[in-house]
Amino acid sequence: RIRRLAPELPLVYLMDSPLAWARSRPISEPDWIAGPGIELVRRHPELIRRIRRSGTEVHVWTVNSRADLDLCLEQDVAAVEAAVHAWANAWSHRDMAGYVGAYTGDFSGSARSHKAWEQDRRARIEPRKHISVEVSDLHVTVNGDRAEAHFRQTYRSDTLDTSGHKTLGLVRSPGGKWLIRQESVGG
Repeated sequence: RIRRLAPELPLVYLMDSPLAWARSRPISEPDWIAGPGIELVRRHPELIRRIRRSGTEVHVWTVNSRADLDLCLEQDVAAVEAAVHAWANAWSHRDMAGYVGAYTGDFSGSARSHKAWEQDRRARIEPRKHISVEVSDLHVTVNGDRAEAHFRQTYRSDTLDTSGHKTLGLVRSPGGKWLIRQESVGG
């Protein structure tokens, strides 16, 4: 009924059970938002990550204390950390779909377009026989739908061995996935 009366309003499916979201999938629409209560998140802290992995946005309800807010923020930090490690893993395995997919569709680095950047990255990555990208000393800050990841990157390949500081600026996509929007080295 709400959809008919106010189609522009996002719908949040309020949940009080870890299985509620899975059970709702046959009747829910793709743009519905999952809404677990904070009590549920306290009992099942992995629930937010599981739902977001499916590409669904999450709004936790009745977050009234600093401890509950911190718990929700920890979930975002963990999601950004996972995105950074997945990016490094895709690069290490020369998985171009996973590597390019870790960036926003408009990311261009120092190239003139995303397409030019992607062609340059393919030319640098695909010919390598071996690549290893290690992330250490990772520090993440999250502010809403934006995050920064600062870390030490160690890159090794059959042609280069280097290490240095890197910063990634990430944004949360409408589906909940953290994507790289900016990157810088040094500092």
